[in-house]
Parts: sequence; C-alpha cells; structure tokens
Amino acid sequence: MFITSIAQEDLMPRTAKLLTISLPPALYVMATRVAKEEGRTKSELLREALREYLLTRDVRQDARKRLFATLEGVWARNKDGDAEKVEQVVREAVSAVRRRRKAAPAKANAQGRH
Repeated sequence: MFITSIAQEDLMPRTAKLLTISLPPALYVMATRVAKEEGRTKSELLREALREYLLTRDVRQDARKRLFATLEGVWARNKDGDAEKVEQVVREAVSAVRRRRKAAPAKANAQGRH
C-alpha cells in the first residue's frame, strides 16, 4: 500500500506528542543551519523530513525490490561466471556511496560551513 498523502490534521492533532531524539553533532549543526536559513524551527524542519520519509518509504522499498530482482537476473544469466564477484562489486559500490554520505557532513564542518 502506498501512502499518497498525510493530512495536516493527522500530523498535528490538537495535542502534539513530544518525541525526543538524539542526533550526531554534525547532523544537529546542519539541521540548525537549515532551519535558521528557512526561518523555521528545528521541530518544523524535522516534522517535514519525517513526513517526506514516510510519504516516500513505499517507493523506496519498491525500488529496492526491483534492484534486487535485477541483480538476481544478472546472477541467473551469469551462471558460468562468478556471481560472488558481481555481488562483491555491488556491495563495494554501496559502501563507497555510504562512506561519501557519512563524510560529507564532517567535511562541511571542517570547512567551517555551519
């Protein structure tokens, strides 16, 4: 089931619930900077981020399923080849992207962009 919309009243009932979260320092600095640049509170920024995450969750899961189906097809066509090597290349590529994403906030902080 795809979530296609979330009504504002569903997100902000008359009595809001308090949720406390912890963030890595770099993410906190980035959220604070963006909220300030956009003239809104960190709560508003994080509510919007969570709303977008929830609205796109099904799409991301569907894309992930299609990706793995494609990879299974590649492995099936590569019966005589080295399927483990294909899998290792994919894992290394995913790890590289994750490392770059993780390093980006630290690099921005090191350059004084907060």
